[in-house]
Amino acid sequence: MSLASRTHRATLWSGADGALRAIFGFAITVVLARLVSPAEFGLMAIVLVFSAVANVFVDSGLSTALIQRQDVGRREESTVFLFNIVVALVAALALSLCAPLIARFFVEPELEGITRLMAVSVVIGAFGSIHTTLLVKTLNFRPLTLATFWSWAISGGVAVLLASNGYGAWSLAWQLVIQLTVSTLLLWVSHRWRPEMIFDRVAFRGLFSFGFHVMAANIVDSLYTRIYSVVIGKIFSAADLGFYTRAQSTQQLPTTLLTNMLNRVALPAFSRTATDKLSLQKAFAKASRMIMFVNLPLMAGLAVTAEPLVVFLFGARWLPVVPLLQVLCLVGAVWPLQVLNVSALLAQGHSRLVLRLEFIKKGVGVLALVIASRYGLLAIAWSQVATAALSYVVNCFYTGRLLEFGAISQLRVLLGIFVSSFIMVAAVWLLGPHVIGGASLQLLVLVPVAAAVYLIASMVFGLSHVREFSRFLRLVLR
Repeated sequence: MSLASRTHRATLWSGADGALRAIFGFAITVVLARLVSPAEFGLMAIVLVFSAVANVFVDSGLSTALIQRQDVGRREESTVFLFNIVVALVAALALSLCAPLIARFFVEPELEGITRLMAVSVVIGAFGSIHTTLLVKTLNFRPLTLATFWSWAISGGVAVLLASNGYGAWSLAWQLVIQLTVSTLLLWVSHRWRPEMIFDRVAFRGLFSFGFHVMAANIVDSLYTRIYSVVIGKIFSAADLGFYTRAQSTQQLPTTLLTNMLNRVALPAFSRTATDKLSLQKAFAKASRMIMFVNLPLMAGLAVTAEPLVVFLFGARWLPVVPLLQVLCLVGAVWPLQVLNVSALLAQGHSRLVLRLEFIKKGVGVLALVIASRYGLLAIAWSQVATAALSYVVNCFYTGRLLEFGAISQLRVLLGIFVSSFIMVAAVWLLGPHVIGGASLQLLVLVPVAAAVYLIASMVFGLSHVREFSRFLRLVLR
């Protein structure tokens, strides 16, 4: 099977896997938002700060190293597996010991027990990490998709049952633990790979020399991403943190769905063409057109219909989410391009450069956050927009130097998509005030109008994008 055919098939299954995660996750969130208070969502957001950082240490960039390098075998894979398990146990122990300190720092006694439960999830996730990595490397996403379906269905049902009986933030924590447990078990059943009791120091040093820079970049990114929860949870209230994380997660729903699918396929596919600059340019351009054709109108539509959407999904008590969501949609609009630029650099082996760029971008972001935190939640959201714009410019500078496909070239191939999205926003903005009725009626009218206007404008200003996307859909249907 050719690389193009494998990539298309992988995109389909990866998309199905991401879609299931998004659909189940969103459906569960919608139900839980009416059962769990914003403050309890805020508590869970605080705990995830620490578990996310622990997971980065467990992986240590070695999964990316296994994907990027084509000459690894069972010996290297077993070495990575054993390393992941040992580090996960150490991280879980450290997290459990720090649980009382975390609870006291945020003045939330309930955080102590929830943090210890999240420490267990770190160990569970480590047992399934190598299976996930090997499936991604071979572009075999079917087992991942099936594991996603059953793990989210089971864990979601349990979480709703717990929330209905008053377990609050604990229902959110148990949902994650059960989801990881079921997913890991299913991956072990469906994938034949089993570890050997081998730890090859030479192989580990070779993988870690590449993975270290990825790990450091991921630590910086994870700390930066989660520092918003720390700052808001400490300076403001848990309820404010709940509103902000709800805005962020709603904005990230379509973006995460698309970029997870893209990131899983992009790095393995780009790595296979890394030595051919022209082929890599073409792959980059095609991937950006495909992903932005969907992502940009989604973000624009989400921003312009934010108020009726929030009321319809979560209820009126979540209305403070609306202005935050509208601003954060600007961040989501360019996020797939950030992912593509980083994947292109990693595929060419520039992990050290990616690390340096992460320090620059996140350093500016932290400075912007510190300044913005004095002026409220909305100012913090705008600081993320400014940081995203700067990050894109920095990424494109090096993509332009190393791949000869910088910001101007990238945006030129997306011009029709930008124009079509702007026309769609203008149409919905003009029509919105004339739609009288509840949130459901407004969405029933505005969403079809937005879709129709965008498709018509796309056929006028970006016919090649429509044709390319139509060919992809026909492939999917076949």
